[in-house]
Amino acid sequence: MRSFTYEVLPGRVVFGAGASRKKLVEEITRLRGERVLLIATEREKELARELAGPLGDRLVGLFSEVRPHVPVEAQRERGRLARGRGRTVY
Repeated sequence: MRSFTYEVLPGRVVFGAGASRKKLVEEITRLRGERVLLIATEREKELARELAGPLGDRLVGLFSEVRPHVPVEAQRERGRLARGRGRTVY
């Protein structure tokens, strides 16, 4: 399958074999991202750890305790992480 980029407001899909590994930092730079909180399911945790490496100091944390119907306090904690109050891996 050919690689491609598909843009439609308000989203953008970058598709291709290994795209997350090859394009994540480039996309964050394109968006002028300074801090990144990676959120992944438990099954995706190892991929998220791999993706976290090249982010360097931009990475605020990695959260993998994704659950349906998130309690308010858990959401607040993710907000604190996203604001850069520590580099935590869950």
